[in-house]
Amino acid sequence: MNVDTKRNEDVRPLIDGEELYLSWFRDRFIRIRAVVFPDRREESFYADCLVDKVRFILDGKGVRTEKFAPYSLGGDTTDDNNWGDFKAFDSSEGEHTLTAIPYNMAG
Repeated sequence: MNVDTKRNEDVRPLIDGEELYLSWFRDRFIRIRAVVFPDRREESFYADCLVDKVRFILDGKGVRTEKFAPYSLGGDTTDDNNWGDFKAFDSSEGEHTLTAIPYNMAG
């Protein structure tokens, strides 16, 4: 999911194989979060398949593992004033492949 951090809301889902251009982003930084189902709010019903973490892989290399929602490529702030605000992920121009792999509580 592409995220607008000025309004702190989702812009639109990303489609497998889609091309993104840095010029589309106002500050040329990408903010992406992984959408997982089920999330922890539905814990009692889906206890055996809850997502425990999401690993982001860029061009075959692990760049981040998020253990708490929102699962975002650049991470998020956790200070007293801005909890949950998305941090930018600085990527070079050119062709890249991004994969987000969810892991359940069992591993």
